[in-house]
Amino acid sequence: MIPESLRLEFRRLVNVEYDNVVNDILAYVIMRGPITLYRISRETPYSISSIYKKAKYMVKNNLIIAKEVDDKLNGRHMYEATVKGLLTCLAYKCLDDDAILNRLKVKWNLRNYDNIRLISILMILPYVVKGES
Repeated sequence: MIPESLRLEFRRLVNVEYDNVVNDILAYVIMRGPITLYRISRETPYSISSIYKKAKYMVKNNLIIAKEVDDKLNGRHMYEATVKGLLTCLAYKCLDDDAILNRLKVKWNLRNYDNIRLISILMILPYVVKGES
């Protein structure tokens, strides 16, 4: 559905070090977020220290965002994917394209758009970003 040339362009644009752990955490946060890092460590094969280390890198690179929640969780954070995280997932095929496109529609408030229309917007995105640089 997404042209391979667009995936390659997104990889160049997001410019992050991407490995299996980042892939799995990003996919998990996209599908189940907002979610705590503790819960991710309980439901994936990675240790809590690995999750925290990668999550810190992912927050720094704007792939996920930490949101503070109320006092019930004692100052803990819930993590959710950013638009850059969603585009990174598209670039590296961490999940099914339709799942990512649907989440992008929600983030951008384009719920009435079909996927073909959204892909046409995504096709011009690299040119817009290049123009700003």
